[in-house]
Amino acid sequence: MQESIFPTQLETFFTDPHFMTLGTLRNDGSIQMSVVWYEYVHGVFKVSTTSERAKYKNISRDYRVTFVVMDKNNPYRYIQVRGNTTIDRQDAHDLIDRLSLRYTGNTPYQGDPQHKEDRVVITITPSDFTTMGFD
Repeated sequence: MQESIFPTQLETFFTDPHFMTLGTLRNDGSIQMSVVWYEYVHGVFKVSTTSERAKYKNISRDYRVTFVVMDKNNPYRYIQVRGNTTIDRQDAHDLIDRLSLRYTGNTPYQGDPQHKEDRVVITITPSDFTTMGFD
């Protein structure tokens, strides 16, 4: 279990379904951005994707990421986090179903209710962060 680097106020913030904008590095060094659903548990963030997506391919090549979680009610209140990733296929369909419930109220995930996609879990271990709009 990863120990959290975040103060209690941010831990609480992450429990609400805000969106994450995830930045990964393309092969040419430019940045690819994706708005994603996330789950925050025990100091790490979990994101679901498929093996066909650019973010999966980018992270497979370079494990470093930066992301922003912006307050859905106040875009001037946000957290920028840098971290390292790992990729795993274990529980990948369970994660997308939990995320679908968290963000839409629907489970299973309506984009793949039969779980036919080659889905993976990207786990992000934060290394440092900055905030805007928090006390």
